[in-house]
Amino acid sequence: MNTPSLTHKRRVPPRLQQAWHAFTANRPAFYTIGLAGVIHLFLWVTTIVGYFRLPPSIPLHFDAFGQPDRIEPRGQIFVLPLIALMLLLGNGVGGVIVQRWVDDFAAYLLWGGTVVIQVLFWLAVFSLIL
Repeated sequence: MNTPSLTHKRRVPPRLQQAWHAFTANRPAFYTIGLAGVIHLFLWVTTIVGYFRLPPSIPLHFDAFGQPDRIEPRGQIFVLPLIALMLLLGNGVGGVIVQRWVDDFAAYLLWGGTVVIQVLFWLAVFSLIL
């Protein structure tokens, strides 16, 4: 019988290993995306902790006069971190593609914008749970 031992490690494909090494070698990109990821995790923690402090129904949208025009159950607050996650993944992958085929500066703009987006979503959630 040919069974793998517990110490057997899977081989990472060389192309994936090269891509990871190239990404981690680019320190500004690595730290910018890492910062966006940390802020996103903080967004989830704030949302989960704040969820239990919310009333059963919360206003999620306001008109031009500051009056709530959309009131939803408090579980809808989790839509905000999900949208932020989609933007984080989209801008992260988009930045890698742009960096590879277009320009480093454009990729840094995408990744820097991702950090700003995560902060804005955190502020939105924070303002709802106050």
